[in-house]
Amino acid sequence: MSVSIRQPKRTSNAFTLVELLVVIAIIGILVALLLPAVQAAREAARRAECLNNIKQWALAFHNYHDTFGQLPRGSDCDHNSAAYIQHCHSYAEFVLPFMEQSAIYDQIDFAVDNDLGPNPVVLNELVIPGWTCPSDSDAGLMDNGREPNYLPGGAGTRSMAQSYAPCGGPLEFNLCPYPEIRPAGRGAQVINCLSQRGGALLGDGPNRGRSLGAPGLFVGGPVAYSFKTCTDGLSNTLMVGECLPIYTSHKMYFNSVFNAATTNPPINWFKDADIAELCPKTYDQRIGDCHAYMGGYASEHPGGINVGFGDGSLRFLNEDIDYLVYQYMGNKADETIWDHP
Repeated sequence: MSVSIRQPKRTSNAFTLVELLVVIAIIGILVALLLPAVQAAREAARRAECLNNIKQWALAFHNYHDTFGQLPRGSDCDHNSAAYIQHCHSYAEFVLPFMEQSAIYDQIDFAVDNDLGPNPVVLNELVIPGWTCPSDSDAGLMDNGREPNYLPGGAGTRSMAQSYAPCGGPLEFNLCPYPEIRPAGRGAQVINCLSQRGGALLGDGPNRGRSLGAPGLFVGGPVAYSFKTCTDGLSNTLMVGECLPIYTSHKMYFNSVFNAATTNPPINWFKDADIAELCPKTYDQRIGDCHAYMGGYASEHPGGINVGFGDGSLRFLNEDIDYLVYQYMGNKADETIWDHP
């Protein structure tokens, strides 16, 4: 008698091609859903770090004011008899002791130009943590050849780009790139294009040697203001904010001219297509009047900028803020701009 033995049925544990494709599709969908959330979380962390950097600048300015009774000048030109402020020392150098950088400050020779003596060795290639915005991939060291008359070295040497700039208010930078505003019923004065040359140029003729000043708390030149001049109230007046140095050659920490920012251009104005064409990203040189157009506040954060006010409070200003309100924030004494009968 023969016995037939049934072989057990073989089973496979492998994925079929269809199953594999389904799994890959599901993973792709999950990644597509999660990636924006991860990117948003990373940007939120970068923005928080950037806001803390702004806080350190605001504290440094306050501590400087407590010590000297005034905010730092944009440029120190006591050693320079020229009518224009070339190779002067900048506000960024003056606040070093108030940002735990006394060792660097003590090496600077303020009796000579910023490109003479030991100064180039000290200032060039210097990188200070917290002086760049983590959201700005272009921030860091940039070529001094962008503005060799004002920086601590010529082409081929590098110093720190300026992610954070003190506020000069509604300043003119050589020209008035944004249309002049004269609010109806408030007088004949222009409110958004005050002073001249960023307040940096020393006057000539009867005003030779006198700074032209600025409507904000800081000047891109050799003058300083105290908090007493801020009649609008420190909580209403901008002190420091973000900028994108890649777009303007004057946004360098050790630049001796135009180193304060203007509120004349709206926030993030560089995103305007026409202006972007006029002012392309460039590391090595100034192109036309880009430094005038791009002398305002801007950031790589979506929708606005981090700022610090005169009282040390911090805010995120939306780029869609009302333009006139923004000008009033930049001006430390609004009532002085109106014509009175």
